[in-house]
Amino acid sequence: MKNLFIIIILFSAQSIAANSTLNAYENHGFIKSQVKKHVLSQASTLGENVLVKVNNIDHRLKLRKCPAGFIIESIRPILKPGRNTLSVSCVADTPWRIFITSQITVYKKVYVANKTLTKGSVISNADLTLKKIDISNIHRHYFTKKNSIINQAVKRTIPVGSLFSNNNLTNQLLIKKGDRITITASNNGFLIQMEGIALASGSSGQRISVKNIRTKRVIQGIVDGKSSVKVQI
Repeated sequence: MKNLFIIIILFSAQSIAANSTLNAYENHGFIKSQVKKHVLSQASTLGENVLVKVNNIDHRLKLRKCPAGFIIESIRPILKPGRNTLSVSCVADTPWRIFITSQITVYKKVYVANKTLTKGSVISNADLTLKKIDISNIHRHYFTKKNSIINQAVKRTIPVGSLFSNNNLTNQLLIKKGDRITITASNNGFLIQMEGIALASGSSGQRISVKNIRTKRVIQGIVDGKSSVKVQI
């Protein structure tokens, strides 16, 4: 019975010592939770649907308790979707600093093609649909507003489900080289219209050369509609 009592005392002493040792070091899970909270607060500007995953700390690291709290800083000036590295440091009698990585995933509703669209076709409302996707690793421009896509022309074939971007869209050609056009000239309230021929293709707002059919004169004008060019005189 006496021996059993001694064993219990020794076991209790060892447990106390073990707990004391554990309490001297920071819990890795707690550090990760603080880093995640920091990243989420900084990443809120990236969108409404943001997920943050903080990678594990090397289990061999024993980091002393930090009474004053951690200093968490991003290595880059601005957090971006994808992988980010952060510095976690402690200013204390036994200072330490570690680097930890996190993955930011951002979901946004963007417009994609709901069918395959061929080169030269003009985008209508029936050609697109909103889809929630992970834009973390998308480095090209994408569209979240329908008005930026409608009436644009397809620059190259867009497969079904693909994003609309500046790489596959261009301004719709309103005038093609050789088209018969109406040249509208204005000056001080006077408006003159004459027939002409387009010497180049053009989109809305683009400057092209046109020829007055009657006078054979070549002038520069701005495309302002289908088969319509405006010039200043």
